[in-house]
Amino acid sequence: MRQDAARNRDRIITAACEVFAERGIDANVEEIARRAGVGVGTLYRRFPTKEHLIAQLAEDLLRALVDDARAELGAADGAGLERTLRRCAAVQVSKRGYMMKIYDAAQPDEPRMAFRAVLAELLVQAQQAGTIRPDVTITDIVMLMWSLRGVVDMSAPAGLSAVERYLDLLLAGLRPGAAPLAHPPVPNL
Repeated sequence: MRQDAARNRDRIITAACEVFAERGIDANVEEIARRAGVGVGTLYRRFPTKEHLIAQLAEDLLRALVDDARAELGAADGAGLERTLRRCAAVQVSKRGYMMKIYDAAQPDEPRMAFRAVLAELLVQAQQAGTIRPDVTITDIVMLMWSLRGVVDMSAPAGLSAVERYLDLLLAGLRPGAAPLAHPPVPNL
C-alpha cells in the first residue's frame, strides 16, 4: 500500500471511530470522510460500504485486544486475565455507539481464535496463580464476556463505573472459595 493510501486509511479509521462513538452507527460516511479530511470517493475506494468499514474496525479492535492480552502473558501476579477483562469492558463502553455492529460484523476467524487462545493461556495462568477457581473453563470466560454486552447496553447512562461494578461481581464468582458450580460447563463454542 502506498504511503498516502495508508495514511488515508488510518485517518478514515480514526475518523470512523470518533464519529460512530459520537453519533452512533447511523452516522453517514460523508461525515466520516469530512472528519478524515478525505473525499467520499477516497473513502469508498478503500471501504465500498459502511459495513466494510465496520468490519475493518472490528478486526482492528480485536487485533489490538489480542496484542494487549498477549502483553499480559506471564504477569507474575496472575491478574492478567482480570486486567484483560477490564480492558475489554472499557473498550465496550468507549465504543458503545457502534459496539453492537462490531459484535455482529463478519470477522475473520484468525483474530477471534487468537483472542480465544490468549484468553485460554491467561485463564491457565490465573488458575495456576490461584486467582481464578480451577473449574472455570475458557468457554465460561467467553460466555461471561458476551454477557458484558448486555451490561454495557443497560448501564449506558452510568458509564464505566456501572459496568465495573458488574464486572467486579462477575470476577468475584470466578475466584477460588466460591461455592462449587452446580452444573457442568457447556461444550466449547
